[in-house]
Parts: sequence; structure tokens; C-alpha cells
Amino acid sequence: MLLKSKSKKKLISLVMALTMVVSFAGCGKHNKEIKPANGVTIIGDISENTVKLSPNGIVTEISCQDYTDAGTDLKGLKDYIDKQIEDYNDSKGSTKITLVEYIEDDKSAKVALQYTDFEAYADFNKIDTELIPYDPQRVVDMVAEEMKAEVKQPVIDTANVNLEELAEAGYDIEDLENGVLGGEVSEASATDAATLTDAIGNNIVKAEEIDPTNCMMLITSENINYSINSGRVLYYNSKAVYINENTVLSTGQGKAVIVFTFN
Repeated sequence: MLLKSKSKKKLISLVMALTMVVSFAGCGKHNKEIKPANGVTIIGDISENTVKLSPNGIVTEISCQDYTDAGTDLKGLKDYIDKQIEDYNDSKGSTKITLVEYIEDDKSAKVALQYTDFEAYADFNKIDTELIPYDPQRVVDMVAEEMKAEVKQPVIDTANVNLEELAEAGYDIEDLENGVLGGEVSEASATDAATLTDAIGNNIVKAEEIDPTNCMMLITSENINYSINSGRVLYYNSKAVYINENTVLSTGQGKAVIVFTFN
């Protein structure tokens, strides 16, 4: 199992974990470069962590890590990655992940993994992310939760209140004891606040007004670039930054919503 941080494991964490597995260096042949079987590079000039989504369901994850100031020996990295992939595939009884490209020099490493489907990508990395048909109600519900979390009432001294009466009134005692109460948010206010930016016209539109036909929706809290192969980005929320018609950066500052379509 990959090294974890707050119960999450990511390919970039796998690469950065090299500093903890340097003791494995020197075992066997040290491969500095592996290219796809067809000789066509997948990584190309990509220099930032990127996840590519394809119409056939295949997910390609590219990790780029610079060790210029880390003083790290990269010799153990390739074997370490191979072992994580082998263990995961063995646990699933089939090949879910493949290392398709690996480029290394003295101070940096770029790794491209391909997953058979989005579920394998999310499961292997243990991340909170979803890829589903566009659902405006889901966007509204997410906004309602964000609004509720932002509406805070004053700290309550639970020593001077009747907790039983408050519990009967529907308050969460644990929230009361933590000194914070979430406010109530109406469906109408959440619906009005649930907006996305039109990637083409840069206009703000309500989530409920977007035609869901042939639209997919990515929900993620990861700080990473998401690129759509053979498709284009249609809409995105305030937790994402538009890069170009195929790529959006999820800022990692909350749940990003990216709406797109395949050609």
C-alpha cells in the first residue's frame, strides 16, 4: 500500500516518498527512461501534475516532481512504483494500472500511469473524487452545505443551557459542545447561489439552467490539472481555474466542479 497522508495516497505522494525508500537503491538495473510501446510520448512537455480523462474510460495520471533542492537519490523510485502497481493489480485480480512512461534525470522524475477506469484511479489514490453524468441538484446540494458551514452562530456556553431541550429541538449536541452551530439554508437560496462559469462566454449561469445532455461532471478536492482528451470544458465553479478549452486546474481549496463533454 502506498504511503498515506491524512488517509490519502496520490501518485505525487508516491514520487515524493522516494526520500523514505532510498535504502532500496542499487537493487537491480536502474532504468531512467521507459517509453510507450508505440514510441509516442504521453508526458510530452507536461511539467505539472495532470490527470487526463478519455472517452473510452481510460484515465492517465502524470506526476512531475523536481528534486533540485532536495538532494535526493532517485535510484529506488522506479522499483518502488513497480511494486505499488503490482500489489494493487494482484489485489484486484486483474491489470487495473499500468506504468506507461517514466522519465528521470539527476534531479527530476516524470511518471505516467494508466488506469482502466476512473474508479481504479480514485481507489488506488484513495481520494475523494467523482465522475458522474451532470446533475444540477448535486451542485445545489454542495452549495447548500458550503453555505450552511459559513453561517455560524455565536459560541454557546453549554454549561449554562439545557442540552436535553436543545437536542429535542433538533440541535446536534456535539456541535453545541464544540461551540459552533451551522445555520439553516433554504433550497431556494442554495439554488440561486449554485452557479458555474461558462467556459466559452465566461458568463455566470445557474446550475439548474445547464442542459445536461451529453455532459459529464467531475467533482474533486485535489489540487491538480484535469485535461479532457477528445472533448472540451463547458463549465466550472469557483474552486477551479480555467486553463484552456481542454484543461482546468482544481485549486484544492474546496470541491471543484468541472462540467465537460466528449466529442
